Amino acid sequence: CRDSEEGQTMSPVEYIMSRLPKTGDASVPEIAAAFNVSVKTVEAWRESGEFAGYCINKSAGSERPRWHVLIEGVRKFAAKRAS
Repeated sequence: CRDSEEGQTMSPVEYIMSRLPKTGDASVPEIAAAFNVSVKTVEAWRESGEFAGYCINKSAGSERPRWHVLIEGVRKFAAKRAS
């Protein structure tokens, strides 16, 4: 994979995780960018149970649900895909 700032090669999981917040959660578009896939792909992963997400705009007037996923869930998913 790509080189880190220290000049060492990063694993695919390290590379993906370097593109996301270190802790907390990430939005579906952030995850899509990190994996270099579409938002629809990440939504399909979430809907199939690959990782858990939570809706951040449950109000009745919301046009479209916005989901966030805990970083630890993304890390586990990335490791599973890499193995």
